[in-house]
Amino acid sequence: RPSAEECYAVGRALRDLHGGDRVKGRDCSVLDMLVSVMLSQNTTDKLSKQTFQSLKAAFPTWRSVLDAPAADVEATIQKGGLAHTKVKRIQAILQSVVDEGHVVSGEPSLEHLRGVADEQVKPALLRYNGVGPKTVACVMMFGLGRSEFPVDTHVLHIAQRLHWVPQAATRIQAYQHLNRRVPDDIKHSLHLLLVEHGKCCVSCAKNGRLQKESSGSCPLQPLIHRGTTPPQLEGSTSQPAMLKDDDGPPASGAGAAAPAAVKTEGAELVRVKEEDE
Repeated sequence: RPSAEECYAVGRALRDLHGGDRVKGRDCSVLDMLVSVMLSQNTTDKLSKQTFQSLKAAFPTWRSVLDAPAADVEATIQKGGLAHTKVKRIQAILQSVVDEGHVVSGEPSLEHLRGVADEQVKPALLRYNGVGPKTVACVMMFGLGRSEFPVDTHVLHIAQRLHWVPQAATRIQAYQHLNRRVPDDIKHSLHLLLVEHGKCCVSCAKNGRLQKESSGSCPLQPLIHRGTTPPQLEGSTSQPAMLKDDDGPPASGAGAAAPAAVKTEGAELVRVKEEDE
């Protein structure tokens, strides 16, 4: 579980409630998408959009972001919170990209990833500090048009209610399982519908806390009541590079790091929180 039929049924129910074909993409560079997703960590959608626009208005090129004093860059994204940590990580990534020779017309660039297979894109991005499975999945789905199914707090909570994953499943385990089970042609729209539903459905919002106006009665209730024993998770021991839980602050300093479940800072193990938004 879930079967393809279950995924389509949930998608239809949520589409009837929330409307439209929930598919979106952004006409931007891969690096734009990566930084945009990183800025969304530990803040709201509204503030993350504002901070990205503010950053690009002050520093139109990524080379200018890299060359600028960190404090000047921090000032442009202050509204989104954790500006020092985010800028430290972004500048470290930009420096790594330049050091690796990925420069086009003097600008750091990750456009080469458009021609790289999924199994190579994931470890390439996971090497960077502050970039974890959810960030990678978002960049791949929104920025590269790949068949990925990011799992955030909303998606995880509803998947648990539907008995698609065990209650004890982590976001990484749920991502690995659902990325295998959800049909490719519905991954993008179903992800967006679940996120939207988790923000405005009293029954499906985590702890019942709404982020948007209530959508009324929940069309998933019959499907939730039909749920039985959650399935055994698929893929939980595969793709070892994706076991690293490192979406969001706090930072551990370096721009790139080896794929692992934890990062080390001196002799201390530091677990990095995956962002909820």
